[in-house]
Amino acid sequence: AIIIFAFFIIFSQKILILFGKEFAPGSVPLIILSVSLLINATTGSNSFMLQMTGKQNLELINTLVSLILNVMLNLWLIPKYNITGAAVATGFSLFFINLVRLSEIYVIMKIKPFNKSFFKPLFSSLTAGLSILLMFMIMTGAEWGHLILYFLCFIILYTGIYVLFGFDEDDKNLISIFSK
Repeated sequence: AIIIFAFFIIFSQKILILFGKEFAPGSVPLIILSVSLLINATTGSNSFMLQMTGKQNLELINTLVSLILNVMLNLWLIPKYNITGAAVATGFSLFFINLVRLSEIYVIMKIKPFNKSFFKPLFSSLTAGLSILLMFMIMTGAEWGHLILYFLCFIILYTGIYVLFGFDEDDKNLISIFSK
């Protein structure tokens, strides 16, 4: 998710221009929704964890709170900020409910959601993303070929930086699964 997120952040306007110049103003909502969906992906399956541990009533309350918050924020922000307001409302609702779920999992189950290995892909993507952004500033172009080239370069840089940090136990388990 972090690779796709970084690509959408860096090239949001160029991606939308491919569908027509009139789509370019949608780059800010695309970035806002990308950030909120990355946070959603980063927090993991906390909703399912609550449900599978017998806390489905708590998850029902969480979902209702998220729904009410999203509707209220949309009613307030869309008239003022149009599509960007809708993106902010949805993004904030996702962020808030995931923060609530993480807190509930920590308090109820005493499970810490993140450890130091969380920062390795984050640093790798930021470093690769900034490198590709520099490359993008030097070589402009919004054609599909350019975007594919940028994306491939990003993946190669990301992988190289990730490997330089070394493999932890989870990485080794994934490698052994895929090598079979």
